Amino acid sequence: MMPQKRWEFVPRSALVTLSKHSVSPSWENFPYIESVPNALLAPLPPTTFGLLVLLLVAAPLLEEIVFRGGLQELLLARIPAPAANAATTAAFALAHGLARSWWLAAAVVPVAAALGWLYERERRLAPCVAAHAAMNLAWIGVSAAAGLDVAATAAGAS
Repeated sequence: MMPQKRWEFVPRSALVTLSKHSVSPSWENFPYIESVPNALLAPLPPTTFGLLVLLLVAAPLLEEIVFRGGLQELLLARIPAPAANAATTAAFALAHGLARSWWLAAAVVPVAAALGWLYERERRLAPCVAAHAAMNLAWIGVSAAAGLDVAATAAGAS
């Protein structure tokens, strides 16, 4: 019998209310989603603050739960760690390519591999979530320093 997985934290619901700064991603970025309930299609207008909360809290948390705590954990029980990390990295890059762009998919490969290695070493989500948020913050910071629109940059990261 396999030992029960100790989760450092697991949200009880994937629905997170961000109070008055609630934000949803632009559904134009997800043309393949056709059956989204109407309630989800009526978000408050996105703000720079809301996008930053999305990128620095919600996206790292949810993506790490799905990719590290879900997929990579499942694969680690079945295949060698390097193969599990490679498969999770490919899935992470594919998700970013489908949601945003293929250049972003290529750019996240080394970051995803590093996050996979960190999860393999620690077997906890918190360090991965923190590192993911730090990478998103660095992406936004470099883009802002280069004079790019922070809100547009924020929409490209995650």
